[in-house]
Amino acid sequence: MIKLLRVAFGLVLFLIPHIAAADATSEVKELFQRFVAAQNNRDVDAFRNLLLESPDFLWLGRGAPVWGRDAVLQNLESGCQGKFYLIQS
Repeated sequence: MIKLLRVAFGLVLFLIPHIAAADATSEVKELFQRFVAAQNNRDVDAFRNLLLESPDFLWLGRGAPVWGRDAVLQNLESGCQGKFYLIQS
């Protein structure tokens, strides 16, 4: 009986990292899908909510770094004449 419990406990310990990794992968995929949908729908508010509100937030695009969420949004809107690029997932 104790041997069976040890095996079951070992199996649980083995599966926990795999379950956690699957959850993290699902979260990343879901976040990227929201990112793509926000750009394709040209939804500035949804796009804003996906970006970190911090002066340390760094966006790299068009060959130049842009610091801060508001600066990123202004840069994207001015560079795209108020439109976002169409992205396919």
